[in-house]
This record gives sequence, structure tokens and C-alpha cells, in this order.
Amino acid sequence: MSVKPAQELLADPRFEGACRSAMRKHGIPPFMELQIRKLVAGKTDPRTLQCCHSGCQPCAQDILGCTERILKTLAKPKRRWRFW
Repeated sequence: MSVKPAQELLADPRFEGACRSAMRKHGIPPFMELQIRKLVAGKTDPRTLQCCHSGCQPCAQDILGCTERILKTLAKPKRRWRFW
């Protein structure tokens, strides 16, 4: 599996759907989408997000999990429908 450049990830037509789906799955509110985009693009270092174990929402672990889910979704090859 090769790593795609940030601009290619953000330009992928599947990005919007993958982002919305991952945010919904992890319970992240829509106003956090910019933060998620920065993490996916590599503009924010994921090591700067640390869970403080205080029960806050959204939790840093949820944000990182969401980002990871988006990257895994976009790393999968695009589906090609073959018609015989």
C-alpha cells in the first residue's frame, strides 16, 4: 500500500463521504471537520493531540480514530465495476 500525497487525498472524490461517515461513527460534531482535514493533509501533527482522560467531547482519541478511518478508506483501491 503506497502513501498518497495530501492534495491527492483531499481531492479524492471519496473523501467527503469517507469524512462524513467516519465523523458520524466516532461521534465528532461537524464543526471539527477543518481539524480532521488538517490531520488528513498532514498540516497538523497527530502527536499534538493527547487524551487527557477527563471525558471531554470530542476526545483526542476519537479525532485520531476518525482520521485513521478516513486514511484507511482512501487507501483502499477504488471499486471498478466490470460489465460482461
